[in-house]
Amino acid sequence: MQAAGGANPSPGAGNASRQGPAVEELDVYGDVPMARFGHTITLVSKTKVVLFGGATGDTGKYSMTGETYLFNILTKTWSKLNGKKEVTNSIFS
Repeated sequence: MQAAGGANPSPGAGNASRQGPAVEELDVYGDVPMARFGHTITLVSKTKVVLFGGATGDTGKYSMTGETYLFNILTKTWSKLNGKKEVTNSIFS
């Protein structure tokens, strides 16, 4: 599985390669996260990935986030995970 896209303003950035496997648009469900940059996505099992952090908005005006989402590859469903501690932006200022 290859995922591409997001909040990258550079022309052509975020687009899947046209030289590899076929590219298709994927309909997803649930609590879909906003487009972002500077995040991580980690495969945590054969059917699930976790998205953490990043920034939402434009490169000139953006907000850092400590949000965490789980994506189920089989059901194509996003779920927002809620932790007990709040992440603040003070260390990024």
